[in-house]
Amino acid sequence: MFRDMTTVEVDLCVAIIQEYFGHDAALVGKILLTNMLTFHGLIMDLKSKLSVKQIRRIMAIFEHHNILIYTASERGVRYTIPIENVLRILRIPRSMVIVKLMYGKVAEAIFEEIFSQGKISCSDCIRHVVERLQCEINEAKAKFVRLTESQLLIKCPEIENAEYDCPVFAPLVDPFMMPSQILDGSDEIVPMEENLRKRKATIYKPDSDANTLWSINWPRVERFLRDELIVGLISQNELLDETSVNLARAVLKVGEIKADLIASQSNPIAVQEVSKYAREHEIKLSRDEIEQKLSILGKESSGIIHYDLAFDCICRQNIESAIREKLDDRSVRIFRLLCTKGYLEEEQMEKLAMLSSKEVKEICYVLLDHNFITIRPIHRTNDFNPVRCLYLYSVQLQQVAKSLVCLSSKALRNVIIRRQAEAKHNETLTDRQLKMESVISNIKKDTNMDEETKNTQIADVKEMYLTESDIVKLDKLKRAQTALHKAALELEQSLFIFQQYLLFKKSSTLQIADKKKSRKKTEIV
Repeated sequence: MFRDMTTVEVDLCVAIIQEYFGHDAALVGKILLTNMLTFHGLIMDLKSKLSVKQIRRIMAIFEHHNILIYTASERGVRYTIPIENVLRILRIPRSMVIVKLMYGKVAEAIFEEIFSQGKISCSDCIRHVVERLQCEINEAKAKFVRLTESQLLIKCPEIENAEYDCPVFAPLVDPFMMPSQILDGSDEIVPMEENLRKRKATIYKPDSDANTLWSINWPRVERFLRDELIVGLISQNELLDETSVNLARAVLKVGEIKADLIASQSNPIAVQEVSKYAREHEIKLSRDEIEQKLSILGKESSGIIHYDLAFDCICRQNIESAIREKLDDRSVRIFRLLCTKGYLEEEQMEKLAMLSSKEVKEICYVLLDHNFITIRPIHRTNDFNPVRCLYLYSVQLQQVAKSLVCLSSKALRNVIIRRQAEAKHNETLTDRQLKMESVISNIKKDTNMDEETKNTQIADVKEMYLTESDIVKLDKLKRAQTALHKAALELEQSLFIFQQYLLFKKSSTLQIADKKKSRKKTEIV
């Protein structure tokens, strides 16, 4: 699903591409983010900056990491990059945390390996993870199967016909089915005769699943991220304990089967289904207790999960947090008042908020200036005299969310650029530290030296590579990088919340429009 792009969002995506893929990739990405071009058109736009070989290689990298999309047209194959595909790169840290909590450290390593490679076969992924973590192959294989069962990983379709400009892919019967044989490849050294002289050659036998590649199923991952945000919202309820929160998570898991990815609400969920899921996942609650706790979660929900209402609350909380950070608590009070009451005059706000006329005017002016509220003039007479006008204040949550998407994107881009600048400024220092760590590692692995000699040499190496002032600078750099990474994570989560809220609003609007059309058709019939 595509949506309208703003200049700020495009600049953010360019900064992300530059950080992960380099400067040349950012040049290609900036053009494809704003245009849908043929390969020839892209070459013409970049002929003074990059060679054809470089452009082709960068586009292959983009396609391998599921960033680039292409479609066949009368003028040839046209390429573009949706901003959602680039922004997903920033969601990897939160996604890995969820995978680790749910499936363990080995599953997290598998998820990370597939993200770093873009697309990879099951056998290669398991080998890399086993080599890195020194774990059992059966354990890594079991975790890979678990990730496919939960649909966090998806099989890439194989190319059926590559004779045309745009490849034709074979249809997938089950995109989550594991290959029948894996890890059966080998490197065999066999003797062979050539020019009457015996030589030994290595014959590589590929794995049976070498052509079956896997990638991250991002719609499913985003659903996991969305459910965790909803669970976080529910956990704020003081009436609910930890068991109730786990039950809420179970309801969301049951609701996954009964709703589309972008549906604003799920289909009705029966108590029997929730009880069955609770028994399977060792949530020790009786049927009566489940019914009681579900009544606390939603008395009038009729067993339906309202994703749009949940994100309406989450979005409002984040907006209030932004107002509190930028302004003060009094501004939050006015904002909440307008959200609950709708259109209000200044005099009404003075009475309800228990603030003076001067304070209300100042707060309303500042909120208007930051686009958190809107004003609507109501003319009492036909002459449109401003003196005889009523001015009603209100909150248009969708407009506020859109403005905060731009603001979050701008702040996130600034954080990324600052992070890159800090790293570049201290590049020489970090290189020296890496060389020092490499030398120390080699000294520790040396079996010909005793412990005392090793410690003496390690101390000499540290003194040779880094001075005391360098160590202080490195500590300062690490603290700054950690703070910037934390800020980036928080901004990305806020950006994700606002985007999900707008997506649900758009989905619910389309559903209402479809219902109206169907009613008109039935009336005509």
